[in-house]
Amino acid sequence: MHVSAAEPAASATRMLPSYADLAGLIRARFTDPTLTLRELFARITFNILTGNNDDHACNHAAFWDGTALILTPAYDICPTPRAGGETAQIMAIGKDGYRMSQVAGCVARASTYLLSEGDAREIVDHQIDVIETQWNEVCNQQSSPRSTALGSGNGNSSTLTQLRDTDRGRIQMDRFCPAAIS
Repeated sequence: MHVSAAEPAASATRMLPSYADLAGLIRARFTDPTLTLRELFARITFNILTGNNDDHACNHAAFWDGTALILTPAYDICPTPRAGGETAQIMAIGKDGYRMSQVAGCVARASTYLLSEGDAREIVDHQIDVIETQWNEVCNQQSSPRSTALGSGNGNSSTLTQLRDTDRGRIQMDRFCPAAIS
């Protein structure tokens, strides 16, 4: 049986307004909540890194086995380049309502997902490495006419390199702007 994460069993009509609410549901109802919260955090930061700010509650679902919920594979991901300025995610990232599309803000709220800031940075660094080295290949495998220039070998990898930790160990995402779609 497939259950939308936007529809907790208690109320099929209540939409989750934030990732923090979804994290609470994961802690209460999912198998292996620690691993699932790590995956949710990775999905949130991946969305930010690739410009997907249309990640709403209906884009999260779970399989129900009669006892517990298991997060389904990610779906409905739509990378979009940012032309400048700031943008925000549809769902708030933290309990405080923070929704800016900035990895630094996610890292600062890592505890919501039962992660240390160090663990959160490790997830982000891994995603940046994968995006830099595999983005174009994955887009080509999918015959995507919209493969963005985020990967290596196209002259734009410096955009992602700027996301690395600074000398004080903080991720600087305030001005991240993906390259234009080629």
